[in-house]
Amino acid sequence: MIIRVRRFLGFAAVFLLHISLTIPSITVAQQRIAHPMLGAAVTQAHRAASASSDGAQGKEKLSGATPEQTLSVYSHGDPTAEEQYMLELVNRARANPPAEGVLIATTADADISGEFTYWAGQDANEPSRSKIQSDFSKYPSRPPLAFNSSLLKAAHNHSQDMLAKNYQGHQESDGSWPWDRAKTAGYGSTYVGENAYCYGKSIWEIDAGFLIDFGSPNDTVLGHRENVLNFQPSGSMYSEIGLGIIHGGTGLPNVGPIITTQDFGDNGKTFVLGVVYDDQNHNGFYDIGEGLAGATITVSGGTYTAVTSTSGGYAVPYSGSGTITVTASGGGLAAPISHQVQFNGENVKVDFTKDYAGLPAQVQLVLPIGDTLVTVDTAHFVWGAVTGATKYRIQLSTDSTLKAPILTDSLLTTPKKTFVGLRDSVTYYWRVQALNAKGWGPYSPIESFRVGLVPNTVVLVSPADGINTGSSDVTFTWQNPNPSNVTAYWFELSTSSKFSTLYRSDTLYDPTIPSEKISGTDFLPGVTYYWRVFAVNDNGWSASSAVRHIVAGSLSVADNSASVLSPVSVSPNPTTGETNIRFSLATTSDISLKVFNALGEEIESIVLGKLSPSDYCIPWNANNRADGAYFYQLRVGKQTQTGRIVVIR
Repeated sequence: MIIRVRRFLGFAAVFLLHISLTIPSITVAQQRIAHPMLGAAVTQAHRAASASSDGAQGKEKLSGATPEQTLSVYSHGDPTAEEQYMLELVNRARANPPAEGVLIATTADADISGEFTYWAGQDANEPSRSKIQSDFSKYPSRPPLAFNSSLLKAAHNHSQDMLAKNYQGHQESDGSWPWDRAKTAGYGSTYVGENAYCYGKSIWEIDAGFLIDFGSPNDTVLGHRENVLNFQPSGSMYSEIGLGIIHGGTGLPNVGPIITTQDFGDNGKTFVLGVVYDDQNHNGFYDIGEGLAGATITVSGGTYTAVTSTSGGYAVPYSGSGTITVTASGGGLAAPISHQVQFNGENVKVDFTKDYAGLPAQVQLVLPIGDTLVTVDTAHFVWGAVTGATKYRIQLSTDSTLKAPILTDSLLTTPKKTFVGLRDSVTYYWRVQALNAKGWGPYSPIESFRVGLVPNTVVLVSPADGINTGSSDVTFTWQNPNPSNVTAYWFELSTSSKFSTLYRSDTLYDPTIPSEKISGTDFLPGVTYYWRVFAVNDNGWSASSAVRHIVAGSLSVADNSASVLSPVSVSPNPTTGETNIRFSLATTSDISLKVFNALGEEIESIVLGKLSPSDYCIPWNANNRADGAYFYQLRVGKQTQTGRIVVIR
């Protein structure tokens, strides 16, 4: 096992870079406490030998259900209201890192502002407000995390141990590490990671502190931020979390007043998760004290159900795909509420808000799926219908906070909207709210998608469709309405109108030269050739251009440097086997013969070299050839004559 330990003033992280089932005891040097913003992060790619059945709580038969509809009840544990609130903050940041970066960079919170000031004086490389906003603007959206009862237990136990022993770190006094504690608590982990901070003043300050990662020595070591956001494409991707938030201690030089442990894991499961709450301050976001316990959550086509915990949260294991309906009932809700969402093999968050003062429920966004790449200039927005809603308002912006929307439409009577005119290489953000007779309900969480336009369809220029090219060379030309969005062209020439086989194809890597020149000697007389062009860039392929065709005419001999004294003859023709190609030379010339099948594929080439004036006969053996038409191409110096040979049996 390879270990790298980094120590510095502020947050610290231990990264385990080698997968191992046996983790020996490791001593980590005591960290100096130089400032309240001191924490620790650890991640480990550690595979356990057995799976876990976390959360299984027996069976529940729903009212009116048949035996086949009996569902297993799943419990994610019983997090406190503060822990539920921190999870909401974590999942908000994972869903929309650019917007979270703006919130952190512009916060007026006195504790966080003080940290920015302190660390700016300690190290010029420390994250500034502008650096946070810039970094977060580049991070991808990640699926939300679900609470796990075993990880909750492990996180609580570690926070209690740090309070009791007055320390901050990952290795407890008994020598155990996060993966040891998770396993002891019953978590059959694939991956385990941990953040710890023992000097917190508020939940927002703690959450922002982990995301900022104060004390990081450089931009490449951001253990706490990576644990929360999973922004590295090759890093561990967590799906579950446990939070241990306890109050105690007097603060520096001792721990306190808030001690926090975040334990992350991936157990190979996927979840529908969320929170049911009474949005008393009508801000569209869960706040401490708003959770509704005892609401039953069901998922269409699923095998599990859940009941919201004391703080209003829930998690339901689910492994299907496609459009699903998630329903919440009871628990202080006046009537059942259902939302439709897309499930695509990753955790999905579905929240429910109480019918506050008769306002509509919070809208659930469906399409485009978060953080997807849209390759056309048109977006088709879809969201779940809200019971009793008469209209919907959608906002679309290139600003992650939607303070300056480029689209606001509040006259929609159906849960969908099409927008044309998306710009290339731009990230868009959108949200929706519903209206009824009482007024506008809360906005949905902000969702985002990226635009990477494929090239426009190529427009063919020349040659004109259907012309006879004779023996001339042919230059195929085309153009693209937006050539700056093209990295290469793909040219296809075929004797089949469906391009089932290709006579010729080329990748043209210089998009500033939209043309392809083919020698007239490469065409077979009387044959129809079809051509088309595609454009490509890093986002994908354009649609095919229109298809044009040309007809190759009979090629003549006009070069005085070498001439055929008599027409080329083929005998016998048709042939059942061998045939003879006869011609006469008037001057010494270089001679070669090529034979093509009906698809334009070269099947034989004979180079005779320089021949003196005389009569010649070139035999061609067709005994092993299938029935059908073949074409010969006799090259005499710079001239070419072509004809047809028919093989029959």
